[in-house]
Amino acid sequence: MAGRKSRSKAKPRSRSKPKLNLIDTGVSLAIANAVSTNVTGLNLRNFLFAGTSYSDAGRNGYGVSDTNHNQLVTLREIFGGRQGASSIAPIGETLWDNTKANFMPLAVAVIGIPIAAKVAKQVLRKPILTPMNKMLKMTGIGVKV
Repeated sequence: MAGRKSRSKAKPRSRSKPKLNLIDTGVSLAIANAVSTNVTGLNLRNFLFAGTSYSDAGRNGYGVSDTNHNQLVTLREIFGGRQGASSIAPIGETLWDNTKANFMPLAVAVIGIPIAAKVAKQVLRKPILTPMNKMLKMTGIGVKV
């Protein structure tokens, strides 16, 4: 059997930096928004930034109920404790009550959003996504679709 040629002179293959996938990022944000909306009663932005200028909740986030009788909970309340009237339920109990009340929409969103994104990726791969990725690659931006 003949000996193989030595590959010691070959350069190792250089790896490019992984690109940020915009579709996967969007799916993650959509799921986070669905979980936030169904568990805390606030969309993701208002949950994270309640009481700041980045929130459009128009309140300071303490013990306000929405129209679906869900008690609203903010990130500030989770880490800093509730403030306000003593008639407000504990945070854990409030989160559990909201989860029980909104279980079906939460389950549909957490299961349905990734499935819809996967199907959309497969359907749109050739007509839209591949040409878009080629254009993004030419611009040098470290993202892909």
